[in-house]
Amino acid sequence: MNNKTLKRILPTMLITTLLLTGCNKTKEACNVKDPHLHLYQKEISSSQVLSSYFNSEEEDYQGFTKTDDIKLMDEYDQAFYAAIGDTPLFEGIYHWNYLYNLMCKHQDYIRFENISYENVEIEVYDTEGNRGTKHVLIPTKSYKEKHYASGNTGVVRIYHHLFYGYKVEEIDGKLQLIKSPLVDDIREVLEEYPYFTENCFEIVTKDIEFTPSTLGFLSADSFTCFNHPDLENKSMSLDKTLKKAH
Repeated sequence: MNNKTLKRILPTMLITTLLLTGCNKTKEACNVKDPHLHLYQKEISSSQVLSSYFNSEEEDYQGFTKTDDIKLMDEYDQAFYAAIGDTPLFEGIYHWNYLYNLMCKHQDYIRFENISYENVEIEVYDTEGNRGTKHVLIPTKSYKEKHYASGNTGVVRIYHHLFYGYKVEEIDGKLQLIKSPLVDDIREVLEEYPYFTENCFEIVTKDIEFTPSTLGFLSADSFTCFNHPDLENKSMSLDKTLKKAH
């Protein structure tokens, strides 16, 4: 089984469907004996629906709802789904609008480091073993949206989203699910890693210290410490240069 064959499995399932009336929506009622997949869907908005075939009989599978549409599995499909396990993947090229909107939604933002203190009573003992109590101030660090909050330290934390996809590859004679490197723009990995999950991103942060009086002039656009996706280009082809970090 070569990698080109594997990459064709899921797209074929998304295009070619088979409706069998013998398989109902409840796990107990499904009486199709041959190995098969169910088409599941999840409505993201009135104009966006994620669709994919999963090897499940559950009415609800990780937030996706089962439909009556099924596809019988051949040996390639069975090997593929054994490799991906319970990971709810969908094909990126058929859901590009969703992935593009995901990048638009998760752009950089900043928060302001804040230290607050709680007056806590603790138990103490003197040198002779006598028990007593005293009050101490315990600091707690948090990150707030408002720059003028009491207790701000002057440290700004920048939050940046990195995206990833998956591919299925044969390694040592066995198919394995492989996660892509983290990238600033999904199109950097879309061709080689064609499968994605609903929230296919991780957050990284960077802290920079400023004088507290200057915090009100800062926004996420004030920083160039991260690269950014090319959101002016809405196509699936990354044909423009990413904005580089300095």
